[in-house]
Amino acid sequence: MSNYQNWVHTRNPFSKALQKSFVRALMIVSSHRRRLEAYNNDPELNNVYQRFGPVARAFERNYSIWLTTLARRKRRTQEIVDKLSALTLILEDWNIRIMVQYKPSTPTYKELMRGGRTAFHRGAIDKRIAHLQAFAVLLEPYPNLADVYQEVQVFASQLEHWRTEQNQWDEKVRLLSATLSASIPILADHMFKNLGILIFLYSSDPSMIVRFFDMELIRQRRGGKSTKPRSLEEEEKEAERFLESEEGKQHEQMVEEIGKGLILDVNIDSA
Repeated sequence: MSNYQNWVHTRNPFSKALQKSFVRALMIVSSHRRRLEAYNNDPELNNVYQRFGPVARAFERNYSIWLTTLARRKRRTQEIVDKLSALTLILEDWNIRIMVQYKPSTPTYKELMRGGRTAFHRGAIDKRIAHLQAFAVLLEPYPNLADVYQEVQVFASQLEHWRTEQNQWDEKVRLLSATLSASIPILADHMFKNLGILIFLYSSDPSMIVRFFDMELIRQRRGGKSTKPRSLEEEEKEAERFLESEEGKQHEQMVEEIGKGLILDVNIDSA
């Protein structure tokens, strides 16, 4: 019985090919959809296209939103990094203005600058934001430092707002990644069914069957290495490299309207 289970014709050739990366799955699925669409004047092939088209387009659309969401998260992350980098000079200005009012040897100065300037640069982002917020609380009771207090409060509030947005983008990326991952086996199943129909239609002319698939991509092995699916971290790194390319920048612009951080309510299994 096990010999029959391993029969090559019972294996879905699209499963591993689509699992290797989202971008590769996108290229294989989109190529198959377009090739079917080119023959949709044929009634039987049009039936195949009508079943597969919505499934493929849902994946394409979700991929575009995922890619745009990654870009927005990356942009917000860079803004946070840049703002924290600027803190060194800004903190020096605040320190000088405090010293004008209170000498470094006074208890008030020591209380306001507890931990010294290095405390503002230690730890993770959330810890540094919390330290800035605590600094603002310490400054609030001093009317002669009201301008410094306002600047610290604005600086900390801006960072906190950006950090909240960054965390929201993280969650959207996670949910979209899960949506794309869940779509892969469904797409592979649809394509396997399509292959069966195409074999039935063109059994006397097998050369026609391969016209509907990008065989180079389907057969491609990633450097002859493991065919295991990529982790979500690898997917994101690959997508970020793509976003840095000219093609990626054009893509981000094109999907601006559909990539507003909203996850589409698309039931990919219903097509």
